[in-house]
Amino acid sequence: MKELYSYFNRLYSENKLSHAFLIGNVFYDDIEEELAMIINDFFVKSNMNINENPDVFILRNNEDAVSKDDIRELIGNLNKTSQFHNAKVYVIENSEKLNDPSCNALLKTLEEPPANVYAILLSSNMDDVKDTIYSRCQKIFVSSSASMKENTEELDEITDKIIDYIEKLEIKTISKKYDIYSIIEDRKMFVDILQNMLLRYKKSLDGLIKNVESDIINKNNNIEEISRKILVIDESISRLEIPLNKNLSIDRFIIEMWRCKNENS
Repeated sequence: MKELYSYFNRLYSENKLSHAFLIGNVFYDDIEEELAMIINDFFVKSNMNINENPDVFILRNNEDAVSKDDIRELIGNLNKTSQFHNAKVYVIENSEKLNDPSCNALLKTLEEPPANVYAILLSSNMDDVKDTIYSRCQKIFVSSSASMKENTEELDEITDKIIDYIEKLEIKTISKKYDIYSIIEDRKMFVDILQNMLLRYKKSLDGLIKNVESDIINKNNNIEEISRKILVIDESISRLEIPLNKNLSIDRFIIEMWRCKNENS
């Protein structure tokens, strides 16, 4: 079962489906089959092709912006009575292309959705999605299995470098390490790196408890320090759910990690 489908399956089984989802790091063509399964199994309860289903609306746009007229037409269709399924789903591809007029046209529908109307917004770049849209959706960050295989080595290398900065080089100012800002391309990559770090630090904490060596643990580490760092990483991931500036987020993260290492020294 695919990653995205599994996530929606869990939400559905726990009765936690939101009325609006923003799925990042995806293109419609790459997830079309999986998205069709999600819409049919969890929303409209149908086996109909989603491109032929009158209760499913897919807004695709290859222009520079999603127009206000496109959104108005979409909303007009959503306000009509459901033909088959007592539910409607609309999908907007490239939601980062929603400009101010189209965002404003969509906003009320996102804030006060008609009964049984669900939004699935897709974006290849979450950083460019307007704040008014971003803040009103449940965020899902997705990487395809192929993409993960391609990027795992690079993410591991970046993770190693940042851990070295924190644990071994003992830097007291981020300004000495400008390359951090260039190698972390965007907020999504930073989240991936932080999740990678979280696993490493949790593994190190387990090793520290069991008195097993790890590449992070050194003579100055202790359970309290590693635990504090795990909390900092976890909080940093949570903060990145809102569209904060990437470089400022990196600043804050490394300062807080360095403080964990040095606050008792």
